[in-house]
Amino acid sequence: MSSADPEHAAAEVPPRGPAAPALGLPAKEEYVPLRRCDLRRGTVLKTPVLDDRGVLLLAAGQVISDTFHAKLVDRGLLSVQVHAEEVPKLLAGVPQGEAKEAPRSRTGVVAPAANATSEALDRIAVSGRGLGLPKQGDPFRGELVDRTGVPYDPARRDASVARLCEAVSVAGAIQREIASGQGVDLPGLTGLADEALDDLAADRDLFAAIGLSPHGTGYPTRHGVHASMLAAAVGAAMGLDRPTLNELTIGVLVHDAGMLRLDPALYETPGPLGKAAFLEITKHPVLVFEALGSARDIPPRAAFIAYQMHERCDGSGYPRRRTAPQLHALAKIAAVVDAFVALTSPRPYRPALAPHHAMRHLLKDAAAGAFDPEAVRALLRTVSLFPLGSRVKLDDGRRGRVLRVTEDYSRPLIELDPPGGVAGRGGAPGELLDLSACPERCVTGVSADAAPLVDEAGAEAEEPLAAAA
Repeated sequence: MSSADPEHAAAEVPPRGPAAPALGLPAKEEYVPLRRCDLRRGTVLKTPVLDDRGVLLLAAGQVISDTFHAKLVDRGLLSVQVHAEEVPKLLAGVPQGEAKEAPRSRTGVVAPAANATSEALDRIAVSGRGLGLPKQGDPFRGELVDRTGVPYDPARRDASVARLCEAVSVAGAIQREIASGQGVDLPGLTGLADEALDDLAADRDLFAAIGLSPHGTGYPTRHGVHASMLAAAVGAAMGLDRPTLNELTIGVLVHDAGMLRLDPALYETPGPLGKAAFLEITKHPVLVFEALGSARDIPPRAAFIAYQMHERCDGSGYPRRRTAPQLHALAKIAAVVDAFVALTSPRPYRPALAPHHAMRHLLKDAAAGAFDPEAVRALLRTVSLFPLGSRVKLDDGRRGRVLRVTEDYSRPLIELDPPGGVAGRGGAPGELLDLSACPERCVTGVSADAAPLVDEAGAEAEEPLAAAA
């Protein structure tokens, strides 16, 4: 293999045979499995790609090319091993959920934990006063750049992903400081929120697509970062101003710090959560304030978000089984986006839902009274009924991915698969089709996979929309 020939270097896949020692490669425990279809063409990785035995498939610094993909197909490899740090770059904007049915919802419980701060917040909640929003300033949506009908800018996408990775790192450090009783880095949280809002203003759909495509590593910090991104986008759709969105973002970022005070085995163990384990989990909104000592170090509205975002409007949530009149307006928004991100995220004890099915599940729960209807409608307007990044099939047989939301949340802008390729997976861009302007076309199927995993017959697994309904 010659370093002077990058295309051949990228295509180099060792033949089958005994596993060779991976001399000079990073420790295999730093690697995670990734589907072949998620290796975005044209991407250059800083670390090698390995097979499941640790054998080198692609050297560091080489491009993921069509030839490399063909070699993987020849080898019959449907998955590879990539360094965990490369995963956000490859999966940004690509929802990973495949499941169709959500796990059965648990009945709400009163958490077996309390402290002075939680009791003070409880008194305000019971009174029902101060839970609404003050008069808003100029809506933040006025800052949004209009990207109607245009594809994502690759440079902007890469920069947004880089900032996401940095945000996960910074937020993780802040959460650990909170959990260990060292206080809260409010300037750091405010900086993360401001950067997120700037990215949201630059391209709302790209920002939301990255936010609603979490993956399984880095929990609980990664969950909080992705949920905060989606919360900001939904809040903007509801007409909130920048200061309010800043506090909404901070509250969501802080809320899972309490999880770090629990035994990680509670949420890292495969299999359904038992009753005792679930009761321990319900303590984490209270434990945030046990670690902080008081809520004075974060904005008051952010404190309510961190405390109440697992509550439900019908009293089926935790930690106090509050109902809608006793919930802060921002906590109701946070509850919707937290639930959506959680449903579409893989967990050791359950698979992730496909985004379309997660949305249908939320709509069903909202109709039953669990979620604030206005917040759910705003989520629909933000990500569409076929959420951003989802793969769909049209009535004329063409396939593509949802690229942008239009005024009609059920008829988004689709990037069609280019000839011989897959939209959003690198290579040639696909034609854009605005369904809101083409009443003769409609979505008739949603893919079981967010990205197509092609079987031996070359057919993409998909689900008719009628069956999904």
